[in-house]
Amino acid sequence: MTVSQRVPFYGRAAALHELLGHAGAVRDAGEGRLLTIDGRRQVGKSRLLTEFVERSRLPYLYYTAPNSPSPARHLQSWVDASVHSTRPLPDSDTLWAKPPRDWADVFGRLAIAARGAPSVVVLDEFGLACATVPDLEAILATHWQRHLRGCPLLLVLIGRRPLGAASTTSARHPTGDPLAAYAHPMTLPPLNPAECAHALGSGATAVKAFDTYLLTGGSPRLVAGCAEAGDPMEFARAGLHDENSDLAVMAPRFVAAEVGESASARLVLAAIGSDGRGLASFSRIVSQLPTSGVTAQTATTRALRLLTEGKQIVALEAPFGAPANTKLRRYYLGDSYLSFWYSFVQPRLGDIARGRPDIAVSALGTGWASWRAAAIRPIVQQALRRLTLTMPELARVETVGAWWNREGYEYDAVFGGAKGHS
Repeated sequence: MTVSQRVPFYGRAAALHELLGHAGAVRDAGEGRLLTIDGRRQVGKSRLLTEFVERSRLPYLYYTAPNSPSPARHLQSWVDASVHSTRPLPDSDTLWAKPPRDWADVFGRLAIAARGAPSVVVLDEFGLACATVPDLEAILATHWQRHLRGCPLLLVLIGRRPLGAASTTSARHPTGDPLAAYAHPMTLPPLNPAECAHALGSGATAVKAFDTYLLTGGSPRLVAGCAEAGDPMEFARAGLHDENSDLAVMAPRFVAAEVGESASARLVLAAIGSDGRGLASFSRIVSQLPTSGVTAQTATTRALRLLTEGKQIVALEAPFGAPANTKLRRYYLGDSYLSFWYSFVQPRLGDIARGRPDIAVSALGTGWASWRAAAIRPIVQQALRRLTLTMPELARVETVGAWWNREGYEYDAVFGGAKGHS
């Protein structure tokens, strides 16, 4: 029984089609292809590649870099990985009988294994491996150019670096990113509403599918929880009864991984997430910081730059037609699960821990409808943008946005034509 048969797998038809297309190109051309896959944490990159290597029907080796500072531990893991492949690479028993000496030896062995027949090699958590060998990307680039790209090998790097993060190797490399000339980049998004409906099965309604998407942000692990519960609200209520549930713990783990010890970034996230509609102005965010004046404004500006441009956790929007520097700009969390957590879970963790989950469940019942109405707005706008490509009635529309003013008037969706007029 394969892994794909034991563990439910939802959606990802487009991603699987793209991956199988890369495998087919390697098989047909008899030449190597280097693929890099990035995406936010817990978005399902590893699960997707596990499904892919089984469906490809090609010999493969799936290596996961350990979370260890020891280079020797990373090299030993190649031996461990070779044992668990259901379709090992040729000569695996001989090639991986002993741990490689270094990463140059790793790539040399892979070139030997892949020289005769199309195969797949996955390097998961590649960023962890790079942390132990700072020049690893440059080493791989050299071996790819000299040996590996001449083999019928699909080499996949997962998690090369977090979204928005720079590579220390790239910064030192004279031509920039040492892998840029060879890699085919691919970014894996969260599950979409249609894939959430697929996970829910035949009993899914449109409302349940969108509620699942909003509640989970498309996180495959949380979507699977909704599917198992049979209803997104049942999953939410059950999660609010346990301070250690996936619903309760995944958000703080995500924040810790993305922003680390940046206190100002954490405070800014909390200020945006705790806003009643999840739409916070700059002044509103500043007012939530423990400092004030220029110090708070500077800290907020730096944190927002990290969260919007660097980590892409926070989204920025301005009223349709307003200048880019308008003071009516507002910020919201791009991940609806993160918004849900700050709205309904984080404020009630103390109640849940002391045995009063009923308080958290009651707050969810009271606030869900208004939160959902705000959370669905960017999803509707995205859908409208897609419709402009297929509906003749919207053929002249070039942009879709929202509009609001200081007096409280607001339109959730505004269409713009060629000259930007609504």
